[in-house]
Amino acid sequence: MTTDRDPSETALDVHGLAGMLRISTDKAYQLGNDPLFPSFRVGNRHRFWPSEVRAYTQQPRDPWKQSARSLGRKRNR
Repeated sequence: MTTDRDPSETALDVHGLAGMLRISTDKAYQLGNDPLFPSFRVGNRHRFWPSEVRAYTQQPRDPWKQSARSLGRKRNR
C-alpha cells in the first residue's frame, strides 16, 4: 500500500504507533509482524509511516475474509 507521503513525515517506532492507535506496545509489535499491516524494518526494528497506517485503518473490512494467520496454516484432511 503506497500513499503520497509528505516528505517531512517521519516514521514512527513501535512506541509511537502504540500512542497513535492507543494500543499496548505488545500489540504494536504484533502488528509489525503482521504481513498485511503497512510496516518496514530498519535493522531489527519496526517502523511505520503514519499516513499509511491511517489509510490502512480507514479502509473497509470484509467480515468474511480469511485471516492472514489462517492462510498460512496447513489443513488436515
